[in-house]
Amino acid sequence: DQGINTQNVQVDTVLKNLTPMKPNEYYSEATNIQLSFERYVLSNNQRISRARKAYLSHIRAYATHSSSKKEIFHIKKLHLGHLAKSFALREAPSSITSKKSHHKIAQKKISSIDKEVVQIDQFRSNNIGITRKRKLDVNEFAVGSYKSMIGPTVKKKRKIK
Repeated sequence: DQGINTQNVQVDTVLKNLTPMKPNEYYSEATNIQLSFERYVLSNNQRISRARKAYLSHIRAYATHSSSKKEIFHIKKLHLGHLAKSFALREAPSSITSKKSHHKIAQKKISSIDKEVVQIDQFRSNNIGITRKRKLDVNEFAVGSYKSMIGPTVKKKRKIK
């Protein structure tokens, strides 16, 4: 506790205080408020840049919660499109990164793939070197398929006569 007092406030109460309208008209007014935020952010490149940085910082902070709070702050359950809207961004989350950071991410993916491929066994068959390889799932968020979640399997070696 850092001396911050929190209070539960309903969305209807906030909208009611923002706009003097009938109770059923809150939703259309909420849409108008959201659109005005988006227009404000999109009217200036510096605001767009700040909104993108804030969005990415929020995702990074969300992903780094302690393991005891992972059930509450589960990164895979976070809807990135809704989160982008909360930062007044209209772009899809996949196109939110800048070209430089996109290039860095691509380079990291390439280097991680190179690290994941591990030589398991080499054997000779008719003077031809055959290398079997398997991928290790190093990243906890790198779930590509069901098989990658059950872990690596090792096949039995056949005896060559």
